[in-house]
Amino acid sequence: MKFIVVVLAIGFLLAVAPVASHATLASNSSSQVRSLTSELPPNPPPQVRSLTSAVDSAIARFNAGDASGFSAHFAPGAIIIDEHAPFAWSGKGAAERWIRDVDAYNSLGRIVNFHLTPEEPVAIYTDKPSGKGYVLALIKESYDVPGRHVSRYVDLTASLVHSGGTWQITNANWAEDVGLLKTR
Repeated sequence: MKFIVVVLAIGFLLAVAPVASHATLASNSSSQVRSLTSELPPNPPPQVRSLTSAVDSAIARFNAGDASGFSAHFAPGAIIIDEHAPFAWSGKGAAERWIRDVDAYNSLGRIVNFHLTPEEPVAIYTDKPSGKGYVLALIKESYDVPGRHVSRYVDLTASLVHSGGTWQITNANWAEDVGLLKTR
């Protein structure tokens, strides 16, 4: 149960990020370039590298303010869980609706310069015969609110399916890291 709460919390953290529209966030160029793939041990199996690359690419599109590029990483019928109402987005256009709601939520909190930095993959599983995969990752979230800069860790749990030569996210759950994953 505590893990579910943690997973739900990460979504909220993503949501409380940008004040400006998502496209405005692309101007944050001071963030370091890091990826889940770069944090893998040497010589991982190709399916593991391609799985983390898919998640890295979705996060990069999010950071760039590219809502359609971000959404392209989600399978039809995908589900996103986050900590702000309506808490769950599913079906066709779920990622686009989630981005729109994140932007609206964040504008209320006057949050700007929101950026996600992949810190480390915690668990990666693939099942080549079924074309399904799972990533649990620690992500650093940074943003500004009036008068201060905020940095904290969130956990991303994503399930993916390999279809048409690429991995697509079928489920993404975001939650504040409460020390279960943070090892640094």
